[in-house]
Amino acid sequence: MCKKRNGFSLVELLAVIILLGIIALIIVPSALKTLDNSKKEAFHDSVLGLITSANDYMGQNDFAEWSTGLTISNIQTNNLFDVKNIDKFTGGTLYNTNGTISVENVTDGSYCANGKKNSLTITKGNCS
Repeated sequence: MCKKRNGFSLVELLAVIILLGIIALIIVPSALKTLDNSKKEAFHDSVLGLITSANDYMGQNDFAEWSTGLTISNIQTNNLFDVKNIDKFTGGTLYNTNGTISVENVTDGSYCANGKKNSLTITKGNCS
């Protein structure tokens, strides 16, 4: 007489768990890297928006105040120009050199931006 089988054996369950673990080991690092790249690109785009807004501001205002740079905190405190995600920036300075805006040590706590619009360098970590 045959017994009726009512489920999976322990070996079958362990095999499925091991297989799911292997799949997770392959997928999770790739997903985390994609997420990190997306955050870096979002920061890059925000800094480009900051530079574009600074160029617009520069075209409408006197720039004697830029001789030593314009800090992110000054832009935020005085609401000098509208920049999406300006509240995410925690530090940095913008400079106007011969009509070209450059950023130095602009950070959001996770990434750091330095350079001009066409040669912007983004590094992971706080600016030093």
